[in-house]
Amino acid sequence: MSQLIPRAVLVMLAVLPILVISHQKKGNEPTVMIVLPVRNKEAYLPYTLSQLSLLDYPKERLSLWVASDHNQDRSAEILLTWLERYGPLYSSVKAAVNTSSPPLRPDEHSAVHMSPGRLRAVADMKQEALQTARQLSIDLIWFLDADVVLHDSTVLRQLLNTRKPLVAPMLRSVGQHSNFCEDVTDDFSCVESERFSEIYSRQQRDCFAVPLIRSCVLVDLRDPRTAGLTFSSDRCGTRPEQETLDDAVTLALSARDAGLQMTVCNQEDFGQLPVPLTPTQEPKDERRNMVNMKLKALLDWGLPPVVPLMRLFLPHLPSKSRLGFDRIYVIGLQRRPERWRRHSACFDELGIEAVHVQAVDGRKLTDDMLEKYNVSTPRNNDWGVRLNKGEIGCFLSHYGVWQDVFDSGLERVLVLENDAHPTAEFPERLQQLVAEADRLRPQWDFIYLFRELPRNDEPVEGAEQLIKPGFCYSAMAYVLSRKGAETLLRDRPLENMLCVDDYIPLMAGNAPHSRWIGRFPSAGTLRTFASRDHLIHPAKVRGERGYNSDTTEVDGVVGARSCAAEGNMDSDCYRPNL
Repeated sequence: MSQLIPRAVLVMLAVLPILVISHQKKGNEPTVMIVLPVRNKEAYLPYTLSQLSLLDYPKERLSLWVASDHNQDRSAEILLTWLERYGPLYSSVKAAVNTSSPPLRPDEHSAVHMSPGRLRAVADMKQEALQTARQLSIDLIWFLDADVVLHDSTVLRQLLNTRKPLVAPMLRSVGQHSNFCEDVTDDFSCVESERFSEIYSRQQRDCFAVPLIRSCVLVDLRDPRTAGLTFSSDRCGTRPEQETLDDAVTLALSARDAGLQMTVCNQEDFGQLPVPLTPTQEPKDERRNMVNMKLKALLDWGLPPVVPLMRLFLPHLPSKSRLGFDRIYVIGLQRRPERWRRHSACFDELGIEAVHVQAVDGRKLTDDMLEKYNVSTPRNNDWGVRLNKGEIGCFLSHYGVWQDVFDSGLERVLVLENDAHPTAEFPERLQQLVAEADRLRPQWDFIYLFRELPRNDEPVEGAEQLIKPGFCYSAMAYVLSRKGAETLLRDRPLENMLCVDDYIPLMAGNAPHSRWIGRFPSAGTLRTFASRDHLIHPAKVRGERGYNSDTTEVDGVVGARSCAAEGNMDSDCYRPNL
């Protein structure tokens, strides 16, 4: 049966479409009903409910409509705990939280199976909420999925300010999954389009007319045209030939029939939603989705806030490990402390133990410093290479790590620049890649985890991810053995310095210019491999807000040529303790 908050706090009716008002309506802001369906959302609820707690909108102008059943996790417990504390602050609450329903509906094969019965139940719940809002003369109704994580507490006000009758903030996810379709087929399946990519990447920033929005939808019930909106598919006019429709499709069809335009807005980075689980996954896999959303939020917003009451339901952070490496280095400039803070937060979420290595700052390099380390500067380099100070600092930073590996007798290490940004899958995929290398090519020296401009790759027999790379760029993320470090140090590269992105492929036998080979007797001896797919990505790419490169965007450019001219567009360059 439904669990009710005690009547002294709030009255919640599970059958009658009536809300018991617990506060007088005050203020001039429009009244809003928030509709929150919940099922197996334990991983998200501490964040979703915290964002409602912190929403920049007077709670006496807000009503809640919450429904939850068929859970296999602690969703019901979390909801009831939050409602008991925060429910009295709202104008009204209706919460049907069923703690005794079986894990699955009769026609469901798994907890993530979108069966006809499940689709009908969600649509019926939203339709009931919509009808109740109309009966109570609520101004707006906000349909919010429980796995949406919003970045800005003012999002509701921003949606109101658009003055659109049917609007959603654009939400981002992994692989360009989002909460809108820019184009649809006859059965309302999303179609990939160039315009979708432009909206999603925020190349254009505005509010856009689209045929379908979902997950976070605000409806202005004051617009008389919204009287035609429905979640009941049998009330739609022209509809696809399907037995049961997704509630978002039904809403889109009824909006079209009513002459209402759906709108998605992308002026701000409003928030995120997870990629839907596949039929083979389980509710516990939602935790990894939430970790990915937290890692993405760290790029610009920091970790999503959690109110103290909801911290009780956060999972414990994983124990730290070095993932089978002797040491994990993160190279970063002293004047970029925010990047190390971001990495530290990421590694807390992933259970990774790393050391921060202070990078050589190209802006602070002097002739005396170059002479101290016996660096061949561009003035006395007579073989066609001109480096700027950022590139020199970058090489010195990596060189210092290689020297530390060799001097410390470390057998294998992971090296990351601090603009590398991991996903939740990174530790597992990295360990699988290294295990494959150990099995198929046990004498490996160097493994790229991210590359730019790759070409002429060769397969490794029997491998799923390991390949033999041709020429490529990027020292942003790689795995290095002690033997590999020895090879990179052997030919005294400071005396004939190249951009590090040129030097590594040269030592692997993929020299971009043959005249360089004579300077390095060990060229071609670095046994180099790579991951077929990127295991890690840059935190920012050129053109994104917050992007900068300490390799190329540095004072005191010494020569015309730079790593960026050869394709290294995204790495920062750094200084270890030389």
